[in-house]
Amino acid sequence: DARLQPEEIDELILVGGASRQHHVKQVATRLLGRFGRQELDPDRVVAIGAAIQAACRLRDEAVEELILTDVCPFSLGIRVESNGQSGVFSPIIERNTVVPVSLEQRYYAGHEEQSQVCIAIYQGESLWVANNLHIDDLDIDIPTGKGLQSVDVRFSYDINGMLEVDVTITSTGEIHQKVIDRSPTGVSEDDRQASRQRLARLKVHPREQLPNLNLTEKLHRMYEECLGGERRQIEHWLLSFEQALASQDENYIRDVRQAIQNALAHWDQ
Repeated sequence: DARLQPEEIDELILVGGASRQHHVKQVATRLLGRFGRQELDPDRVVAIGAAIQAACRLRDEAVEELILTDVCPFSLGIRVESNGQSGVFSPIIERNTVVPVSLEQRYYAGHEEQSQVCIAIYQGESLWVANNLHIDDLDIDIPTGKGLQSVDVRFSYDINGMLEVDVTITSTGEIHQKVIDRSPTGVSEDDRQASRQRLARLKVHPREQLPNLNLTEKLHRMYEECLGGERRQIEHWLLSFEQALASQDENYIRDVRQAIQNALAHWDQ
């Protein structure tokens, strides 16, 4: 998932009770081409990790210099129809995404006379929702007779295990919301409010962020002013940047934006 090659990994550390099994050790060794560290108690490593995470959550002074990033352990998405196949899983937040996070995807009704959409929320990694875990449903009424309707579905996921689902009917701007508490013991009302405030600050599409907005507007202005080969070059930059923005991957967007800005610096010279 980290998209690293085996030669880029420094150490293989086996953790968890399952790593005591000979077959697990054998597979890990074969995949990475090296033996795992044997001197560490695999259960104790897990316990230490849990203690460190708890200390970070409590802001204990013993770990004040430690920065811990939490991730979404499983992909979260909805049921869709794709290429004539129903029951297809469409991920919105993929596993190992650093949380808190807020991501949005656009979906379309099946036909113009459809009056309702069901946002069926699932967790898992299978292409078929039948093999994933069903979490909840959200039924939304949509206008009919006004062309094919679309909805923007935004998932916002917090470190406390709270999932906010915002569904916006794009033709009317009407927003429907559902809050799903996925923490093992539930979240207190104070923690719930704090989580919602944190998530609210994240509910901005990268297109609306000032550096991205400025670059997009500059490229559009240059496209209108130029002709011929120069216009085709600017078109290439615009489409590349639009693809990056659609991914909602902050690192990818930053890299593409920087590359275009560097090219523009030479262009101005």
